[in-house]
Amino acid sequence: MASKLPCLLVLAVGLSVTAAPSRTMHPSRDQTEACLQIKAQYDQATRLNVTDSIIVDGELAHQCLLSMPFDSHNGTLFVQEFRKFIEWQSTLDVLKDPPSGYLSPAVDILGGLDRIQAQAAQGAYSSQYEFDSNITSLLSSANDGHLWATLCSTSIFTFTLGLELVSISTDGIKLPQIYTVGDADLLDQGVHTVSPVVTINGQPAVDALNDIASSQTYQDPDARYNQLFYDPPREILQQSSIGAFATRSLWPGRAHHKIQFANGTTLQQRTMASSSFPNFNYTTGQALLEATCYYLPDSDLQDIAILFIPSFLPDKTPTQPTDFANNATTFIQSALRANKTKLIIDLSLNGGGYVNSGYDLFRLFFPDEPIYAASRFRAIEQADLAGQALASLQADQNNTETDACSTTNWCVSSWVTPNQTYHYTSWTEIFGPEEQFHGNMSTLVAPQDMDSSSDLTNPIRGYGGIEQVPTTAPFRAEDILIITDGSCTSTCTIFLSLMTTSHPNIKTLVYGGRPTQTPMQTIGGSRGNQDVEINYIDTLRDAAMQYAPSEKMRDRLDEVFFDSKKLPFYVQSAAVNFKSAYRRDEGEVPLQFVYEAAGCRRFWTWENVVNPGSRWVDAARAVWGLGWGWGDVLNEGE
Repeated sequence: MASKLPCLLVLAVGLSVTAAPSRTMHPSRDQTEACLQIKAQYDQATRLNVTDSIIVDGELAHQCLLSMPFDSHNGTLFVQEFRKFIEWQSTLDVLKDPPSGYLSPAVDILGGLDRIQAQAAQGAYSSQYEFDSNITSLLSSANDGHLWATLCSTSIFTFTLGLELVSISTDGIKLPQIYTVGDADLLDQGVHTVSPVVTINGQPAVDALNDIASSQTYQDPDARYNQLFYDPPREILQQSSIGAFATRSLWPGRAHHKIQFANGTTLQQRTMASSSFPNFNYTTGQALLEATCYYLPDSDLQDIAILFIPSFLPDKTPTQPTDFANNATTFIQSALRANKTKLIIDLSLNGGGYVNSGYDLFRLFFPDEPIYAASRFRAIEQADLAGQALASLQADQNNTETDACSTTNWCVSSWVTPNQTYHYTSWTEIFGPEEQFHGNMSTLVAPQDMDSSSDLTNPIRGYGGIEQVPTTAPFRAEDILIITDGSCTSTCTIFLSLMTTSHPNIKTLVYGGRPTQTPMQTIGGSRGNQDVEINYIDTLRDAAMQYAPSEKMRDRLDEVFFDSKKLPFYVQSAAVNFKSAYRRDEGEVPLQFVYEAAGCRRFWTWENVVNPGSRWVDAARAVWGLGWGWGDVLNEGE
């Protein structure tokens, strides 16, 4: 019989949470001709017919960004209006004082915006980039993949270090060490003169990496840590495999990085930058500001089946949800015909996607299990005004009202209870409010009406007239193993939570994380039920203004409701977590703040890095003590 690999024993422990210290930027002011020099390099590349991406010195790019002037008045107005959008973030109150067991620091997002607004009013910012970076860093401190903003000056350059790292263990159990990718490859070939990284810029390597990881948009610190490293399977999602250590959206804080190895040798790595513009035609920071901030710019285990689902949104074709459902059904049918009795579902890298696809996949595995999905939104005045304005609308009255209801899902007829058995009849029933963690939240509601949202183009089995196929569970719960790397986010978390909450016998295993012999969560990403972008809030506002029953209400809507047209600076994109998710019979603590360790944890070996399929082998042997077998990648259509 094949050997059974061990996994780290997991024991959840209570952890205290402290507030993160605020950080003030003090960049260099030597910026006079930086943008002009970058333009000259682009011009030269054009003359030489260079087709590759143009890489410029990182410090030069930083100085160019710092030369973008800052308008204090407009900056103040921007935060004032942008704050109204952020007020929709459903976890703001819990983030200020999170429950025991939540592993990320407490943060006051609205308080942080107030401080930034005060600094803007006082003229404390010398450049647009400083201002935008502070807002970006503040939102990142929430460690929520549903809360983000791509502001005008932060989307111009990406900073790169040109050095990819891996965190690998010799056997998957011993604590991993940090290596460059090249050295890890040599080590695997038997070259034992290579040495692990011990310090980065004079700081112990793990501490330095944890500091970098703190800005990643995952609520679990192990999941954040994993994002730093080289990981080839990311390329399946057309993402860069090099990791967040080697590429940064914001200035990494220094022009050179000193890497020291255990054998005493050192490596100096220079920060470089690449622009999102195919042509860089800006000679001054003022010209760059006008182009980007004020005007709009022009994806041996013979009985085990393996289902790799790196995304619930692998492409954006109109038929994708239907194709996903059909491929999943075909996969299960093929697995059963091949006499597979166990199933590994690999959710590594899964950042979410079509929510109906997550619900549909759950119903594929457990057709007799009704879907329970509970959520709350913040009971703020904007939400209440919109609800009152749209309360009398019915989706079946006329085309105009049907459109308003379907585009906003804010009419009373759109709301149902989490178990899908009762349609609310009044806005008061829905809005509440109910006090939760020092803030007012709505009543527990379903994130959507499954029957209304399920159709042939976006199906959920057994809902909305969609046939339930199969009618019996294809695998026993105890014969299912779910693997993640902690990056499971959004729809992925909904699917995984449904699976493990309804069937605790399902096994879970997580890979990687910080070099500690402690548990790690399967879900490290945002566990919100729904995120929305700025255009949705604008749509909701417009509908509320159109159907408000009185001029007085319209005046109040105009005063307090977010309106992107009032923003003095262009925002390329931004989002908030609109509805928090809750577990059945636990309607007080959002799942974003609930700690849940995987049943088993392993570190990556070098073989796991260069041969990702070996992750399934090691996971199966760790959990079942078996050998290698048959597999599939759902979203590749195989």
